[in-house]
Amino acid sequence: SHFSSMIFIIFNLASSLGSGILIDHQGYAATNNHVIAGTGRIPLEFEARFTLEARIVGVSLANDLALLKVDPSLIADIRPVEFGDS
Repeated sequence: SHFSSMIFIIFNLASSLGSGILIDHQGYAATNNHVIAGTGRIPLEFEARFTLEARIVGVSLANDLALLKVDPSLIADIRPVEFGDS
């Protein structure tokens, strides 16, 4: 199967629902910290119910950001977000 969406959703029983983006081919992803706070398991659900388990790499409480990582060998068919330069 080919999955092209870089956007994922996270369902966390402790904090309900959130979203995020895949930011590169190395498996790094970004979301809000409050979405993943209080959970040990972080499933990222991509289109068509394609789900990958992520681990926390780092958080910024002041900015409410979290950096996550998934196994890069499992995301070869997912296009990361493209950042602008403006």
